[in-house]
Amino acid sequence: MRKIVGFTLAETLITLIIIGVIAVLMVPTLYSRIMEYEYKQVWKKDFALLSNAFNLAKVDAESVGIMLVDLNVSTSLTYDFINLMLKHVKYVDTCEHSGQAGTKNCDNYRDGRKSVYTWSCVLPQPYTGYKTLGEGTLNGYDFNNKAVLLENGSAVYFGGSHSGASIVVDVNNCSKGPNVLGKDVFAIHVNRDGYRFLPVGAQDMAMTYKQGTLGCSKDIGEITANYIGAAAGAGCSAKYLYE
Repeated sequence: MRKIVGFTLAETLITLIIIGVIAVLMVPTLYSRIMEYEYKQVWKKDFALLSNAFNLAKVDAESVGIMLVDLNVSTSLTYDFINLMLKHVKYVDTCEHSGQAGTKNCDNYRDGRKSVYTWSCVLPQPYTGYKTLGEGTLNGYDFNNKAVLLENGSAVYFGGSHSGASIVVDVNNCSKGPNVLGKDVFAIHVNRDGYRFLPVGAQDMAMTYKQGTLGCSKDIGEITANYIGAAAGAGCSAKYLYE
């Protein structure tokens, strides 16, 4: 008679436990990679949307004599030009940084109240709720003008610093994590001379603070940074857009 060989109940249970442990270890990593892929795809769509709005606004600005950047006052895009851009995008909410025109301040929890703009990571100047890729603080000098919540859920911040006008995009807004530059947060630089619209980290961009633009790594750029161009993770904006 042939002897039938099979698994015992104990062996089956041990196998299932091993598979379960592997699944527990692998699922978070797999989920993280899926989300990173999704963030990159939304970033590409947002960049195309904003680039188109920027180019259309330039035409509008030339026809009515509106300046893009008022270098005598700041290096941010002017409010008039931002409003021209917003005519060409669909958005559901907007707020402004404290001290700027208007009363809908993004950082209205300076008095202890929780902000009604939970989609915005702007805090009392100069801070933000965002981190660099090295998990350090990312200050708000490049967020210091106006913020908009797009219809697709992305938060867009208009600001600028010594290196020129900036547009920062959080592809899933502040209400969701990880809120880290180079993961779900990316940046655009508007060249002050030629008014070129480029992702931060593009090879032909000119920035005064450029340490973070030299690559996409937590080890390239400043861990705690005042400016987007200096921050670790800044160069990811161009890398992920072009890959």
